[in-house]
Amino acid sequence: MNPNDTRFGGGDELVAIQELEAGERVRLRGGILAEVTENPRDGMWIVVRYLETPEGPVAGERIEMAGADDVLARVEK
Repeated sequence: MNPNDTRFGGGDELVAIQELEAGERVRLRGGILAEVTENPRDGMWIVVRYLETPEGPVAGERIEMAGADDVLARVEK
C-alpha cells in the first residue's frame, strides 16, 4: 500500500464505521487491507472481504467481521 492512498485515520483518528459504504476499502489492524461488503450501521461491526495481508494478496473469498476498533483508516482504491 502506498501511504499516500490513505484518506484519513491510520490509527491517529477514529473512523466512523457507521458511515462506511459497501465497496470502500479500509486498513485494519495487523496490516490487513479489506473491502467493506456489508454495514449494519450499528457503529460496532462491519463485514469485510480481506484483499491483502502482510503475507500478500488473499486468494478466494475471505469474509470476516471487523470491529470498530479494528478499523484504522479508509483507503483510496
